[in-house]
Amino acid sequence: MRVLLDGVVQRLSQKGKNDMSMISQRATPMRWWMLTILSIGFVALTLNWFDIASAFPALGQQFHLQIPQLALLISLFIAGYGIFHIPTGFLAYRFGLRNVLLAGLLIEALGAIASAFAPSYAWLGVLRVITGIGGSFFVGCAFSMVTSWFRGRELALALGIATGGAFTFGIALALFVWVIVVQASGWSTALALGGVFCLRSCSRSSSCACRTTNKNNSQQGVLAGPLLVECLGIVTSGCSG
Repeated sequence: MRVLLDGVVQRLSQKGKNDMSMISQRATPMRWWMLTILSIGFVALTLNWFDIASAFPALGQQFHLQIPQLALLISLFIAGYGIFHIPTGFLAYRFGLRNVLLAGLLIEALGAIASAFAPSYAWLGVLRVITGIGGSFFVGCAFSMVTSWFRGRELALALGIATGGAFTFGIALALFVWVIVVQASGWSTALALGGVFCLRSCSRSSSCACRTTNKNNSQQGVLAGPLLVECLGIVTSGCSG
């Protein structure tokens, strides 16, 4: 009898593993597609973070600013980005990762576009903080989503793509390509284009996120969200600062 029961348990266990494998294989294309969309969001994040540096000469000339005042504009972005990581965790737990992530991209995009029309240095500083807050919302939720979708070696690869490759690619765009954009169209147009790019990534993220149907992974990401986002906030703020 014991041998018979052991055989039944083994067959059921193997069947469960096969079912999970089939589910994982079916979910793989959507997971990697969503990772691609999130990676575009990371590109938009660092583009709107550092594109202001390409506009330093033009900003200094228009608002009569010195180098320390110009550098402060990047620091103000980091201030909003770092401080709001902790409330991001609670907001994600309350309203859901997807909603807070999309809100973050929207805030970041609108802040960047509004920066292009800033009438003074003071307003530009305020808008940089707001743009950083939007980036904080996005980053915290994006990390939680990736860690809930992937495991093991796939997780390492996914984090490398999103937070390594895409993050760095956005910086390269901001510091090298956006110099040409500023020279060709002016600093205000260049900042606005960065915001439009972020707005486009928000639209794409919204349309794709509506297709996700794996509720278990979503709930796992939300439940892990507050602590995970706060820890990531401390780490990323320290590294960025």
